[in-house]
Amino acid sequence: MKNLSNLYRALLPMVVMALLFSACKKDDPLGPTIPEGPEVEVTHTLKQLKEIYTKAGSPAMYDIEEEIIVGGKVISSDENGNIYKEIYIQDESTGIIVRLDKSELYKSYAIGQMVYVKAEGMQMGSYGGMIQLGGVYNGEFGRLDADLIADHIIAGKQEEAVMPMAIDLDALPSDLDDHLATWVKVENVMFSEEDYEKTWVDADASSSQNRTLTNANGETIIVRTSNFATFGADALPQGSGSVSGILSSFNGTLQLYVNEAADAALEGDRFDDPNAVAPPAGTGTLADPFNIGAARANLDAEEMNWVKGYIVGSVPGKNLSDFQPGVTGANASYTNVAIADNSDETNPSKIFVVKISGFLQDDLNLQDNEDMLNQQVWFYGSVEKYFGEPGMRDAEKYSLDGQVEISAPTFQGQLDEIMGTDLTATAIDFNTFNVVASQSFWSASNGSAYINGHQKGAHESWMISSTTIDIAALTDPVLAVTEELNFFKGLDKVMVLGSTDYTGTGDPSVATWTELTVKGDRAEGGQSMTQFELEANIYVAFKYTCTDDEASSWSVITVEAKEYEGDNGGGDTDEVIFISEYVEGSSNNKAIELYNASAEEVDLSTYSLQIYFNGNTDPGSPIQLSGTIPAGGVYIVAHSQASFANEDYVDMTSGSLTFNGNDPVSLVKGSVMIDLFGPIGDDSNFAKDLTFRRKTSIMEGNTTFSFDDWDEFPKDTFDGLGSHSVNQ
Repeated sequence: MKNLSNLYRALLPMVVMALLFSACKKDDPLGPTIPEGPEVEVTHTLKQLKEIYTKAGSPAMYDIEEEIIVGGKVISSDENGNIYKEIYIQDESTGIIVRLDKSELYKSYAIGQMVYVKAEGMQMGSYGGMIQLGGVYNGEFGRLDADLIADHIIAGKQEEAVMPMAIDLDALPSDLDDHLATWVKVENVMFSEEDYEKTWVDADASSSQNRTLTNANGETIIVRTSNFATFGADALPQGSGSVSGILSSFNGTLQLYVNEAADAALEGDRFDDPNAVAPPAGTGTLADPFNIGAARANLDAEEMNWVKGYIVGSVPGKNLSDFQPGVTGANASYTNVAIADNSDETNPSKIFVVKISGFLQDDLNLQDNEDMLNQQVWFYGSVEKYFGEPGMRDAEKYSLDGQVEISAPTFQGQLDEIMGTDLTATAIDFNTFNVVASQSFWSASNGSAYINGHQKGAHESWMISSTTIDIAALTDPVLAVTEELNFFKGLDKVMVLGSTDYTGTGDPSVATWTELTVKGDRAEGGQSMTQFELEANIYVAFKYTCTDDEASSWSVITVEAKEYEGDNGGGDTDEVIFISEYVEGSSNNKAIELYNASAEEVDLSTYSLQIYFNGNTDPGSPIQLSGTIPAGGVYIVAHSQASFANEDYVDMTSGSLTFNGNDPVSLVKGSVMIDLFGPIGDDSNFAKDLTFRRKTSIMEGNTTFSFDDWDEFPKDTFDGLGSHSVNQ
């Protein structure tokens, strides 16, 4: 027995060393040594921490000022490059992203290891709807500085990896938000027919890319992979099965991030992809057009091509998932149509969306042309991303039979007369003439003559008095013109001219014309009255020029020869109200802030907001304002369901404030636009999930929109609402 005890004593140090060596090496004999820290008592679950942030209104950056300690197991790894400078941790309630300004985090925080976060002094924010923990970077929410990581992040014990929760795309859990930033396994899926022969990331990719998983019923989820992933050049697995990963969301679209290629266990047989379009066919000519599959395959091709399909609906929202099959009338989009290979298609994965404007909009939009539903149409244009998928944004012409091309109509030469009685308080009659063939011309309605050549080609369009203006009875004669200018591009594009040698009809460009001298100032936007000097009996003309993309809108309301009445005011300059902030946040977090740069309080009863939805060039119903705005003060209109709608700084709420990131908003006084945010006629997501604040150098409104006038802030930034300043 004594000899056995001596043997135990001799072996004990070796056993201890072996155990220590084994513990240090973990499962991977070549992997890093992960230090095991202490157990730490947590004060909040991760779900409770997230609720603190959402109850605060989900601001762009939330400072954590109370003592909060949370903990969870690590479910991410940056070893293979698909995760960068962040870790995902998960407890029994949910998961969260912890952003850290340090790489190779897998060497310090291994999958399955407990990590504790001392959150006091850290910040919270969100991106695409995903709540995150981090720090401050350049005054905004970002990663926690590397020097502060040790103060806030505690590595705990190594434990077993989290077991993934099974996700069935046909029956997503009702508490799906609680499963964001957690480890899941999406079952019974395969990569889509469109993607399965690709690599995880294209060889020339400059950013992360999406690949689509689908189940047998056509339900899908995106797998998002960084262009820095070490497995990015590997071929995707082509079978069916399950994929494990971190469940994420970007503005409501579910996404999956894998840690490594092996997380995709797809070894079963493929099934028929219900979202697959027919194989590519056609050469892109009118006689042999692309089908939908061929059009998609020619994304970003340099040349324009013909694409054929049946009009099956439209996309009246801002995402492809908003596709409305078979819908016409008021609920259809005015600015796009969706085509498909089959006339009864209802699957948004099989459509090709075409943006329509100008004559295509007039001829084909489903609001006004309900008979176009299920009509086969050929479109000519470039295939490029539209609603995030291959589509057509610049269609130039179309055909209804594959033989006759229908292009924009043009007008040149002598056109319709405009009588003085067609205008307001005007006794002068006019002829109209287009020097170059253009898609629009001077016309009259609602008491004014009007022209706007936006996206209708180059113009040189004239409106000329039918006779000379007789000034014999006047001692100090002027031509008094009440006009309205919007989207102003320069006075040289909207000229008022006089001629003594014009014959009264025919091409005005063969006569001699002189620009009339303005007495006082001529306003460069909005409605105003301008007086021009008259020194002889002359023909007067209103000459409008533009390019396809640079076009003013010009209305001539009253033209009258009369006695001079003093300098022009250049419009109403007493009241200076303009849009100072535009908030397009998550859900109903939408607001418009107005600033009063006037010296006096202003009554807002004659002001309204107008929204131009989904690329429409006509606004929706106005939102009439009320109350007053003090000198140097602000007035805030918020959506009635905004998270901040009940704050004291909100002056008015409206359920009609429903703009999205592709909807310009104008400020209107009476019937005159005085300020504008966003490019009218453009339905791209120019302001999606962003806040824009007017630069302090801007002193007045502008009906010609420019991003240069605005500072941009992340989604759900509304801490600036309630005050504005200008540098006078």
